[in-house]
Amino acid sequence: MAKNQTLIEEWEERLNEIETENENLEIEFTKNSSLGNLETLVQNLNFEKITEVSYIKALETWVAVK
Repeated sequence: MAKNQTLIEEWEERLNEIETENENLEIEFTKNSSLGNLETLVQNLNFEKITEVSYIKALETWVAVK
């Protein structure tokens, strides 16, 4: 019976370790996916910040054909 108790204690300890690791991973995931990191991600993708938006009005009678 003592052997079973030891195994249960070992598994409970391992379960606690896994739960703690999972919590830490959730925290890291939240940090890495926050909007604060979005600017860095965009810079790494070579996006550029726009300063002006221009629109082109297309005539309804014009059609592009390939």
